Amino acid sequence: MPKFPETSCSQCGGSFGPGNHGFSHCSQHEYAAATTPALKTIRLRAIKLHEQMRDADLTLSAFNAERSINKIDAELARRGEYLSAIGKEAST
Repeated sequence: MPKFPETSCSQCGGSFGPGNHGFSHCSQHEYAAATTPALKTIRLRAIKLHEQMRDADLTLSAFNAERSINKIDAELARRGEYLSAIGKEAST
């Protein structure tokens, strides 16, 4: 007997009827829907590759964000030095 009368996917909101667990991501119910062992293996590999690509994108995004922050910090430091120099000239 299923544990829950209705299960769903948290990502897409899809309903899957009675079951012992729901799904966090669409890739989980798409994998579960595969009917043959060979197809399940192919789908699982595709899911893993997709996750690796997503992780690589997140790593690249984090790198680009860090690079942008460093550029902003350098620009602020340059402007601070400029403003300090102007302030020194104005006070003399």
